[in-house]
Amino acid sequence: MYFELTALSIFGYLSSLKAEFSRESGSKKEQPERMQKLKVAGNSRQNLRFDFLQECWSDDPALQIVIKKLLAKFPQWGLVAVEGVLVKWEE
Repeated sequence: MYFELTALSIFGYLSSLKAEFSRESGSKKEQPERMQKLKVAGNSRQNLRFDFLQECWSDDPALQIVIKKLLAKFPQWGLVAVEGVLVKWEE
């Protein structure tokens, strides 16, 4: 009985690790596409959706740097990075 529970626990843990790894590798695959979309937005002054920026922000520190530069360049977007969190600000 103990062996069965331990084996199930280990299997569950390995499954969660596999899911986490696939999620992380998936976001790394999307990074060049997201970076390109951020660069295009910076050049065209296109206002990106908050949920897209939030997703980029939470997935990749390199994209955080690009987003911070965009926020400084376009304060009219109404977004700001405060203590490592991307938030909408209101007047």
